[in-house]
Amino acid sequence: MTQPRKADEPQYSVQNIRDLLSPGERLALFKRTPIRTSVKIAFAFTIILALLALIHFSSHLTNTLYSQILVCGMAAIGLGFVYAHVAEFQHELLHGHAFSSSWINRLLGFFCGRILLIT
Repeated sequence: MTQPRKADEPQYSVQNIRDLLSPGERLALFKRTPIRTSVKIAFAFTIILALLALIHFSSHLTNTLYSQILVCGMAAIGLGFVYAHVAEFQHELLHGHAFSSSWINRLLGFFCGRILLIT
């Protein structure tokens, strides 16, 4: 069941929002940011490597099987969040939103997909 809308709630449409923004503001929303994108991708891959290393060396870092399972479980949850972020990167790259060069977008999008085993 859907709740009825309250009378004081504003009703927005894409056209209303488009009218509120100037052409310069609309362009700024879609501005390519290659340096920021590169840093975000590098950071995500660093976190992936760190979490995979934590899982691999968890037997050396903990004393009991319970704590090893806990560490591996927490690392796996963290990997799930980072993998979702990398899938979002791939989406943005393959749509050409990160770099002005289409081959760089496709190359990085390909590598993001290979890590996740998706196309």
